[in-house]
Amino acid sequence: MRKRWIAAASIILIMGSMMTSMAAEEKIQGEGESQQASVSDWQWQEDSGGWKYVNTVGEFRKNRWEEINGYWYYFDNEGYMASDWTRIGGMNYCFSETGELQLGWCYNDDEEKWHYYNEDGTAQKGWYQEKNGSWYWFSTKGEMASSGYKNVAGKRYYFFDNGQMAANQYVGLFYMDENGLRNKEFDISIDGKKTSASVSSEVKDAFTEAAKNIPRDWIRKFIDQGWEIIYYPGKKYFSAPMTESGIYYVCYKLDTNYKKIKICQAEELTAAFGEYIGYASGCYGSTSQDATDLLMSRDSVEDFLYIPDYFSDDMRFYFGKLVAAYVGSSYTRGEMEEEAPRVTEILKRILYT
Repeated sequence: MRKRWIAAASIILIMGSMMTSMAAEEKIQGEGESQQASVSDWQWQEDSGGWKYVNTVGEFRKNRWEEINGYWYYFDNEGYMASDWTRIGGMNYCFSETGELQLGWCYNDDEEKWHYYNEDGTAQKGWYQEKNGSWYWFSTKGEMASSGYKNVAGKRYYFFDNGQMAANQYVGLFYMDENGLRNKEFDISIDGKKTSASVSSEVKDAFTEAAKNIPRDWIRKFIDQGWEIIYYPGKKYFSAPMTESGIYYVCYKLDTNYKKIKICQAEELTAAFGEYIGYASGCYGSTSQDATDLLMSRDSVEDFLYIPDYFSDDMRFYFGKLVAAYVGSSYTRGEMEEEAPRVTEILKRILYT
């Protein structure tokens, strides 16, 4: 079995600390069973079946958990050390090739499922919140929910491919509030008295994809300030200026008078929302130092976004495309931070603080 181990953080258990709970469906280690192994009496021994932990008279640990030099190991009923993915007490646990129990995030290639193991070694079940505020949900088997809707305790939540619950985000045409529940009042409206059922799944998926990396704090601010998004399925574009490369079709419009983002191509939502962020943060004012610095540094990001000559002096258009490029993928973000540190420093401050 092939195993990938991805740690959310490097966790080193303090030597001598005692685990009182290593539970999955039942206690892994009974009351009073835990004891620290003496290195002088117990040693590792390998044979054709694997590794055992034996003492000087040939006794070995079996069918139990054992803490050795600050790490936890499991030995089966024949005394062999567990490695890779091992099922114990109805739960799958992740071990390194040298037998140490792995903590944090683990991906099981065979199941194609993520798991999370707490500092006490127990598999996470139910709701889990990371330090950045993101929520995840795990089944009774410790499997992370992802890629779609999930009913939990009678309520319907949406989870992205990475397992994060949608909160202060758009999923298709629906707005999911800070608790992960749909709030119809703030859904994306459809022009022409059409219902969400009339919109194709491809368009809805495109809205979800375009919105998922927009900072959630900005989406909440957008809602709190009384803005809304209107989708125009019957439109092809909002403007079509002639550029050096031909006609350029602009498929969204930021209406600051009526506080609306008007859009006809779902894929453009990220850039459209970027324009709103620039407006709400004051980047378009004539005295904005951020705007001046971003325009002066535009050459450093020319490999990451296309700005037609028609929009060469349009700060609003430039900022929207800049945001879309930066939040679009972690790879592009990393490249931009390396090639254009001044630009990305400004973006990070505006987007995330």
